[in-house]
Amino acid sequence: REVEIYNIELETHDVLLANGAPAESYRDDGNRSLFENAKSASSATAKPSCAPVLTGGPIVDAIWRRLLDRTAPVRHNRLTSDPDLHLIVDGIRVDARAVSGSTLILPLPQYSSNVWLMSRAAVPSELGVARDERRLGVAVKSMTVRAGARFATASAADNRLIKGFHAFEPLLGHRWTDGAAIVPAALLTSICGQPRELVLQIAATTQYIDCPAATMAA
Repeated sequence: REVEIYNIELETHDVLLANGAPAESYRDDGNRSLFENAKSASSATAKPSCAPVLTGGPIVDAIWRRLLDRTAPVRHNRLTSDPDLHLIVDGIRVDARAVSGSTLILPLPQYSSNVWLMSRAAVPSELGVARDERRLGVAVKSMTVRAGARFATASAADNRLIKGFHAFEPLLGHRWTDGAAIVPAALLTSICGQPRELVLQIAATTQYIDCPAATMAA
């Protein structure tokens, strides 16, 4: 199926009625080359808008929610708030041995070079629970490897949190995983001895499709 989209350009940016629904006219903000019949280059600066341009925030979220409620998305699967958070250590599943609120404590073998933080994951916008289009696992505030009185911590801002992690969100102080994130080797090797454990501070979870989380890192 093909869909043709026409944008009407006026002398100034304005609101048009399309089948009774308000719609904006075309405003050149540097995207003129996206159109097949573009005859000239885009303006060096974006043309003035007839109303404030909002790309996020509470107003956009409220509009998105109204549209979502009207479309009544079909959910083929039951949802759960349980992330099924666990580790895969050298190919073996390791579950938390203690949970206190948002803190999880997971045992670590003394020699473990391949440790994955695993959980269920979902795209909130596809499930109709938020506008976020990222694949989200859990939001990590910090992770600490400790053995007795010795410990080493990586906060969410730590730039070693790369594989399987989304960008750090400074306003919220956390970093989301995508459901399969690798614990930095440098953090693991900084503390040796037994008993050794990984302490996770989780800032947030989301809604997930109610099915088992992955058990092996891809």
